[in-house]
Amino acid sequence: MISGGRRKLHYLYPDNTEMVEEFDVTSNECLLRKWKKPREFGEATWQIEVGSEQVTFNAETDLIAANNKNPMFMRKDTDDRFEWRIRNLPYPKETYNIEIDHTKQEVVLKTTNKKYYKRFEIPDMKRICL
Repeated sequence: MISGGRRKLHYLYPDNTEMVEEFDVTSNECLLRKWKKPREFGEATWQIEVGSEQVTFNAETDLIAANNKNPMFMRKDTDDRFEWRIRNLPYPKETYNIEIDHTKQEVVLKTTNKKYYKRFEIPDMKRICL
């Protein structure tokens, strides 16, 4: 389906896992990839792997919301490379260190002043054993 300048693909696998991908119509760039795995109890939630969905605060139904000043980690992949982007970083870029934890297969972002520490899992790199 094409809607709003995006080509949307919905996959349903034999184990009832669902994947949705959205591509830019002109550049064929992957803008969003999200997965939903079935659960025994309760409704499964979507896990966003690439890109991000716009989240808006509804004062009538939402009690609290995340601060939009917090750092946000997002992926933006191209045909020839994986890209990771972190927005809203409050300190100069020289303050940050990026490491790879090979045992847990995660990217670790931390500051030299010990004010920020975050681990990021890259699920599709785990799937292809990178």
